Amino acid sequence: MAQAAPSPVEEVVSVFSANIHQGMGDLETMLAGIWYRLRHEGQKLDPRARPPGYRSQNLRDLLKKEYGAHRTSLWGGTALRGNFDPKKKAHIISFLKAVNRLPNDPRVLEAAFSRCARLYASKVNSLHPEVVLPKDAPIQRQLLQALNTPSEGKVQQGIVYALTRMLTKRQAPHRSVTTKATHAGDAQSAQLGDVRVLEGDKPLVIYEVKAFPLDQAAVDRILPAHGSHSYTLFILSLGFKPPELRTVLCSMENTLALNLVDHCLAIFAGLCSISGESPQALLQELILTYNEEFCDKIENDPSIKIRVDEQG
Repeated sequence: MAQAAPSPVEEVVSVFSANIHQGMGDLETMLAGIWYRLRHEGQKLDPRARPPGYRSQNLRDLLKKEYGAHRTSLWGGTALRGNFDPKKKAHIISFLKAVNRLPNDPRVLEAAFSRCARLYASKVNSLHPEVVLPKDAPIQRQLLQALNTPSEGKVQQGIVYALTRMLTKRQAPHRSVTTKATHAGDAQSAQLGDVRVLEGDKPLVIYEVKAFPLDQAAVDRILPAHGSHSYTLFILSLGFKPPELRTVLCSMENTLALNLVDHCLAIFAGLCSISGESPQALLQELILTYNEEFCDKIENDPSIKIRVDEQG
């Protein structure tokens, strides 16, 4: 006996589930296809074109409020330009084709959207579990654990921001330290670099924080935005490929290329030296600054908060 073909809803959910490993922007764009049909009386889509509203804040708010996603992308599918390339975005095209096969029935469209939205929420909520540090571990081990947390660079940028805030507060309290959401581009955020130290409106130090081994392709994306600069540019990464790339970067005017982890440990050691405060007290301040200023106010992502396990 021939097996019955899956229902249109099951087909949509199956295609979405098969591509759940794709980036958040792509998944939100796929969801936007069903969302558009829901809000426009079932009007069908061009599978090769970006669905109207694919970067809508309303869609991202809906995913958080109604479907429990702890976070979404900040700006939607910012990497999508023009029509979808079948070689690179075949998963979006096939999904939108499946969405077009859904009947013009609000209940069916709602069911498809709801099931895919819950899959999205489950995926993003599992990406970055809360960072829990062992209570009685040595301070350096706790810092290393936090800095080595897989988080698409969020934890690392937040720690660089918090350490820079702490150091600036003690050495030059009249200066300000700013940062931005991790995946916000320079043009979108109107802020050059990932972390900045400012004297008024003038940048004195800019950090580019890259939680991966830096290669020439990544350097080619970073440097043009800075051009010739009078501020000190720190390029922090988890290594350089090839190692000689670090030497090349350091030969540039007002530019330093450093290992991200080593830099953070050195700043923390410097804080211990200049403040006279205990490492334990400084770690508590670091965690508080990171959690309240970066996770809550900048990143809006409670899943990457750091806490110390009081059970040991």
